Amino acid sequence: MMHSIMTVEEATGRIIGCQFPQGELPTLGITEDGVYRIMAVVREDIPDEKCTDYAYFIENYCYNKNNDSFVKVSTRVNDHAVWDIANSRWTWDASLVLTDIRQIRNRMLASTDWTQLSDNTLTDAQKSEAQTYRTALRNVTNSLDNPENEHSVSWPTAPSFLA
Repeated sequence: MMHSIMTVEEATGRIIGCQFPQGELPTLGITEDGVYRIMAVVREDIPDEKCTDYAYFIENYCYNKNNDSFVKVSTRVNDHAVWDIANSRWTWDASLVLTDIRQIRNRMLASTDWTQLSDNTLTDAQKSEAQTYRTALRNVTNSLDNPENEHSVSWPTAPSFLA
């Protein structure tokens, strides 16, 4: 008895979605473009009792096409991470994570732009502190090699008047 239809990325084994069959079933197998695998899944295919919650299942498992089974994975470290089944670890393109980090950094910088205007009410010491903080923000990505995510960055501490 079929339990659900799973859509899996063929190259990575990442579970993209799950649906309960209603009406006409989709064509099972590899999609024409070779990107996805559409598969019927029965209860016995699902390895964990907690997996009655499909959001949990999608987040915590991937499909191993080499042995036709679902494999539990550790928590995904960032939005760009892909589970490497052969090596049992997450891999990602560092440039994509750096782009995310730069976007966060740019928002932090933008929130302090007002400190550089000539008509603000900051003292000279506060202006200097704000400039030092902004320089530290601009330099935060200089020493990053392959960060996992924005939480692995040593962000500079904002001056108390900006917090």
